[in-house]
Amino acid sequence: SMIEKAEGSGEYVLSSAYDLLPVNAIMPEDEEEFALTMCKKKHKIRRKDFLSFAEEIGIESVTAEKLLAKVIKEDYYKTIAQRKE
Repeated sequence: SMIEKAEGSGEYVLSSAYDLLPVNAIMPEDEEEFALTMCKKKHKIRRKDFLSFAEEIGIESVTAEKLLAKVIKEDYYKTIAQRKE
């Protein structure tokens, strides 16, 4: 999900992953990965889906790419840190 940094600013960031379904951990047969749809999908969401969604809500492609890169980078380092524990 995207949230506007400040009302009327036109600057958006990815919100926390609140709509990911934690049920996947205990019910792996459940194919839905999101509680809400993105590009009419709830699973197998890909980079192109995020970029398409960003375009639909008026986020420039350069900004959307930067947001994705930040999320991917943060997730990568979080995963690495968890493996070291």
